[in-house]
Amino acid sequence: MALLNSMKILVLNAGSSSQKSCVYDITGTTLPSKPPQPLWESIVDWTHHQGVAEVKITTAQGIVLEEEIPTQTHSEVTAHVLNTLWQGKTQVLNNLSEIDVVGHRVVHGGQQYQRSTFVTAEVKAAIASLTSFAPLHNPINLEGIEAIEKALGDVPQVAVFDTAFHAHLAPAAYTYAIPKKYTEQGIRRYGFHGISHQYCCDRTAKILDRKVEDLRLITCHLGNGCSLAAIRNGQSIDTTMGFTPLEGLVMGSRSGSIDAGILIHLLRQPDIAAAMFPNEWDEKTHSWHQPSSPLHAVTSTIRSILGAPSREWQPPSPEDMQEVLANDVVVSYLRASPIVKITYASANPEFAKAPKLARHEANALVRALRRRLFVATPPLSLLERKPIITIREMALRWLQLIRGDSVTTF
Repeated sequence: MALLNSMKILVLNAGSSSQKSCVYDITGTTLPSKPPQPLWESIVDWTHHQGVAEVKITTAQGIVLEEEIPTQTHSEVTAHVLNTLWQGKTQVLNNLSEIDVVGHRVVHGGQQYQRSTFVTAEVKAAIASLTSFAPLHNPINLEGIEAIEKALGDVPQVAVFDTAFHAHLAPAAYTYAIPKKYTEQGIRRYGFHGISHQYCCDRTAKILDRKVEDLRLITCHLGNGCSLAAIRNGQSIDTTMGFTPLEGLVMGSRSGSIDAGILIHLLRQPDIAAAMFPNEWDEKTHSWHQPSSPLHAVTSTIRSILGAPSREWQPPSPEDMQEVLANDVVVSYLRASPIVKITYASANPEFAKAPKLARHEANALVRALRRRLFVATPPLSLLERKPIITIREMALRWLQLIRGDSVTTF
């Protein structure tokens, strides 16, 4: 991809409870081989106090601004955050017109958007029309696009869809066993976290110095939301999330896959109305993960996994039983995943050449991963009985990514 000698790119990831933004200054005529440090970074969090946005701005020079803003709308916060780009102690631009292009993460692109696309009136209308599929995300994504239009005028904007990487799933992988008329209404498996899975695939290929088309991978998006993807020849062939991000693994605030009969049973309860679905299901399942819930202790970030090797196993106390149950549920869901069969692969020959310290740390991570079962090889039949990256090699690569390249996608 040919670039201008210098291009300033604003990336906006607008979510229902947080908003993350970065400005990158890309120089030269080609894309960098690994993620550059942003000139400016913003994190906005609405989760701690109702009607208050907690804002943290960080610049490449190490200047930090933290403040709380009373507000009810995302657009107000976006406008305020953008002002810190060219005003005050976090100024990194002379004015906003220096931004050449804005990229947006958009959660749902439906069947029509299988790649990133420039934002037009037609694209905005399509994002709005898909609100019924992603009621907690697409409206916020669209609000971010409109906030940029208001602040930056006609600057080019690009929508990068979370569903796009999974757009080439085979019919057998995306079709539910439901009447055809519902499939024709768009009820199918779409998959999510595609931006993350595609990045992990491409980055792994670069680290291994191999063509992405030659790799067969299991990629893991492990955060408050979790998903796995099976990737062959650079394309997603299966993933754990489905029609919505609720399907699949147990997550920080989502139940993962559950028996559909549970929903029917709950709809018959006097305190639950049909109007709750799907707009409030995310919030309802979140309530099941509160301290009173047995799943409150579910591990939700990779940092917790990386910290596991330093803790010696001890018989659980009565107070720990809730965490034990949560971990057992996570393990059970992973074992039942159509993508994963747990196997303990032998070390890759390349692993033996790694520095002793790195091998020791990777082995420790492998033990933690085996306990938590967040990484595994797939059924051999899934990937044509050809070898893929082993658990140890993936653990070593994770260490290289996290420590050498400061990658936080995982």
